[in-house]
Amino acid sequence: MTNEEFQKLMLQKMDSIENRIGAMETRIGSMEAKIDSMEAKIGAMETKIGAMEIKIGAMEIKIGAMETKIGAMDEQLDENTQIIKALMHRTEEINAELHNLGHMQQHIYGQVNVLEEKVTKFGEQLYNLADDVSFLVRKAAEHDKAIRRLYPIK
Repeated sequence: MTNEEFQKLMLQKMDSIENRIGAMETRIGSMEAKIDSMEAKIGAMETKIGAMEIKIGAMEIKIGAMETKIGAMDEQLDENTQIIKALMHRTEEINAELHNLGHMQQHIYGQVNVLEEKVTKFGEQLYNLADDVSFLVRKAAEHDKAIRRLYPIK
């Protein structure tokens, strides 16, 4: 191979290497653009993550407030439960007292019926006694009259 051929071959190789280097530089430029784009996107994501962290912090505060309210509601619920239990117990006591009053009423009703019967019998006996007293008063008057006839007053 001659010098000229060698130089030509070298120039071709160099051109090929330069083309490759050019292509690599283009690719590197493209990669750098993509990296810049990715960095911009990562920056935007970091901003969004920061905003999300702020929102999560606000949500945690709200959740804490809700937990406090729920705790207060639990206490109120326990108190209401105790009041309801007391009211139910008192209602049972009142029902028992009403039941007892019903028994007492029936007992009194029975006693009143017995007393009515006794009063009726006593009234009949009193009526009979009044008839007897009336009869005795008449007889006493008749005897008194008969005695006065026998013994005139002087």
